[in-house]
Amino acid sequence: MIYGLVIIAVIVLFLATFYNSLKTLQVHIKASVQEIGNQLKRQSDLIPNLSESVKGFMSHEKDIFKMLSDARKMVDSAIKSNDPKMIDQAQTALGNAIKSISLIAE
Repeated sequence: MIYGLVIIAVIVLFLATFYNSLKTLQVHIKASVQEIGNQLKRQSDLIPNLSESVKGFMSHEKDIFKMLSDARKMVDSAIKSNDPKMIDQAQTALGNAIKSISLIAE
């Protein structure tokens, strides 16, 4: 009879410990899921800032490509006209455009 009670007590103790372990794991899992949610929220809050930064760089790059394109057009028209003054202006414009690229690279 005593052995039966001891076995039942051990089984109950084991089940209680197992149940507590499962509850502890459940709490850890919920906390981990909430932490993942917090990280995703933080990342999504940063997206508008990133978007604005990219727009600024894209605008700057667009200006540089336009400057380079205009300089190339000036060079082409200066070469076709054989006018030394136009060639000098085209060379200056092209040099300024290249300086802008060099500044960005640094």
